[in-house]
Amino acid sequence: LCAFSCSVDGCYLALPASTSKGSVLLYNAMELHSHCQ
Repeated sequence: LCAFSCSVDGCYLALPASTSKGSVLLYNAMELHSHCQ
């Protein structure tokens, strides 16, 4: 499960960070690093 959110500020990829918790990892696809969890 993933979703892209494109804007002029950057593109972010959201994906599950854990199989046991309800946390999400936000990945900055423009700068190729994780934004937050």
